Amino acid sequence: MKKHKFYEKMKKNWHIKIACLIIAIFISFFYKNMTLSTRSLTVPLQVKNEGTMIPASYCPPQVSVSIRGNAEEINQIIPTAITAYLNIDYFSQPGKYDIPVQIELDSSLLAIEPLEVTVKPGFITMDVAAKVTQYVPVEPNFAGSVAEGYEITDIKVSPSSIELFGAETLVKSLKTVVTEKIDVEGKNASFKKDCAVEQLNELISYNTKNVTVEVTVDPIVVTRDFIGQQVYLKGLNSKFYAEMEPLQIDYSVSGDKIPLENFIATYYTAQIDCSKITKPGMYQIPVSFVLPVGCDVVWQSTDVINLTVMELDSILSGDFSSKQKEEETTETGEVGVTDKNSQSE
Repeated sequence: MKKHKFYEKMKKNWHIKIACLIIAIFISFFYKNMTLSTRSLTVPLQVKNEGTMIPASYCPPQVSVSIRGNAEEINQIIPTAITAYLNIDYFSQPGKYDIPVQIELDSSLLAIEPLEVTVKPGFITMDVAAKVTQYVPVEPNFAGSVAEGYEITDIKVSPSSIELFGAETLVKSLKTVVTEKIDVEGKNASFKKDCAVEQLNELISYNTKNVTVEVTVDPIVVTRDFIGQQVYLKGLNSKFYAEMEPLQIDYSVSGDKIPLENFIATYYTAQIDCSKITKPGMYQIPVSFVLPVGCDVVWQSTDVINLTVMELDSILSGDFSSKQKEEETTETGEVGVTDKNSQSE
């Protein structure tokens, strides 16, 4: 009986009651939507490629993620709680593909209700190629010039080559890699430097990030010819007069560029040591040279000078007869010089 009365009351003005229910639901839905907020986050875009394929073109480093939910809750969400990625493990052949951007939420976000997550752009167009490895040589990248008069004579890079891996189309086109810039401006000595290898293409990875470069810097060596130079009679006693053969000498000098180019040959450059001559006679004396440090004679027209030594007083007095000259030329020279007549006997 009570149930019958209840149903009767429900049927009475039923269309008004249904309208009120619909309005209540609409108001509730409208209220909830009015209290939800939207927030945009910039999230790094990752590429998952654990298979045989690898990216062969660049993709955006970041994407925009829009989250919608209770304002108090979504304002506490940090970008690291959302992972955006492209998965290219689905592909087995090289080509250009439209790859969907996938979203992965941290477990701490799963309890938030309601929560709507959308990402822009939703797809990324990317070239995909086979993953390969290849060894290429490392070349030093020098900047500046060594000091004047010096040159780089040897370069050693350790390791001399490094392994690259990446998309086949990119790796195969790379013949060498270079180091960061190595400043050699004004260098006048050898040096060693640890250098980073420049990564010119982010799509190619290196197994070695640094190398050691040894640079040998030496003076530039040049050769100069000196023709018709006089020979200085060093240490000849003032009581003697000497005649020599030949009167002049030619020679070539090799040495460091700067000191040799600035060197001026003088009367004292080529000389013979006459300090041990104590009496008249005929001598053969080796030629010596006074040169800048680092310079040496590499050729000379004669190794010795033939020297005829006479007493000056005899020449000045006019008493130097042919007989006296003949007697004097048979005298024996002292140690350090060679008596030509003694050799002939």
